[in-house]
Amino acid sequence: PAPTGDPAEDQAPQAQPETVELTREQIDQINADAKAARQEALDKWRDGDMTDEELQAAIDAAEQSKEEARLAAQEQAAQAKAEEAFEQRKASFMQDARDYLTRDYPDLAKPEHLTEFDRHVRSVTASPRFEGKSNREMLEAAHRLYAAEAEVLGIAVPALKRAAKSDARPAPKAEAPAKPRRAPKPEVVPTLARVPAAAANSAADGEWGSIAARYAEAERNGDVSAMERIMASLPEEKREAFASMDI
Repeated sequence: PAPTGDPAEDQAPQAQPETVELTREQIDQINADAKAARQEALDKWRDGDMTDEELQAAIDAAEQSKEEARLAAQEQAAQAKAEEAFEQRKASFMQDARDYLTRDYPDLAKPEHLTEFDRHVRSVTASPRFEGKSNREMLEAAHRLYAAEAEVLGIAVPALKRAAKSDARPAPKAEAPAKPRRAPKPEVVPTLARVPAAAANSAADGEWGSIAARYAEAERNGDVSAMERIMASLPEEKREAFASMDI
C-alpha cells in the first residue's frame, strides 16, 4: 500500500475534452428524434391545428434540436473519453509515485519530508512547462526542486541518485579502408649529368663518343657555358636523344 499522504494522489494532469465521432447508433437516434418532431408538426398542420408559419417554425426548431443533440452527444462522448484517459493516467502516475517512494526513496515518505515533497509534486504536475514529461521525470523534477529549497533552509533531503554508468563497451570503430598502394615509380633514365664519363662513353659510342667525352669533361670542370654550347650545337632531335641517352 502507498504511504499515508501519498503525493501521487490526484496529481495527473487533467485531459481536455476533444471532439469525437459519434457512433452510427447515436446518429440514427438523433435523426429519428428530429424526424418524429417534424412529423408531429406536419400532422398538426394537416389537422388544421397549426398555421403555415407555425409549421415552418416547428420544422426549424426540429432541425435546431437535431444540431443541439448532436453537439451534446459529442461533448458527452468526449468528456467520457477524457475521464477514462485521466483515470488511466492517474493510475499510471500513482504506480510510478509508489515505486519512487517505497522502492527508490523511502526516506521521502517520512513525515518530515512527505508534505513538502508533495507540495513540489503538485507544483510540477500543475505546470504546463512540464507537459510531455514522463511520470518519472516529473517526480525527479519535484525532488530536485525540494532538494534545492531544502539546501537554502539547511534541511537534509535524500539525495537524488545518479544514473548508473553503463558497463557496455563502446562499439569498435570501423577500420578505414586500406589506401591503395601506389605502384613504384620507374627509375629515371640516367643522363650524362648523373653518370661518369666512362659509362657515357660505353653507352654512347660511334658518332656520340666525342660529344659525350667533351660534355663529361665540361661537367667535371663545372664549365656550364661549355655544356650549353655542346647541347646547342646538336639538332633538336639529337639533343633530346643525347640528354636522355636514348641512342
